[in-house]
Amino acid sequence: MLMSIWFAGFGMHLHGQEAMPTRLSIYPSEIATNSAREFQRVVVQAHYEDGRSIDVTSSCDFAVQPIQIGRMESEAFIPNEDGKGALE
Repeated sequence: MLMSIWFAGFGMHLHGQEAMPTRLSIYPSEIATNSAREFQRVVVQAHYEDGRSIDVTSSCDFAVQPIQIGRMESEAFIPNEDGKGALE
């Protein structure tokens, strides 16, 4: 199974953050899996004007498009089938 995901980046909504980040970094920037048993952990790092950088992955809402490609579970992408999609 070969599957790739590209991130929409700033489409993520952060819950409970007082200051708005100046940018987000998403790791990895692309996911490729070879079987339905593989998964890939996703990390979202928020960067702030004062120089702080914080892991905000647990505060993000993710949506996989199209939904049949896979799902997010406990901050990890789990593939369902072959194809290409976006993680928003």
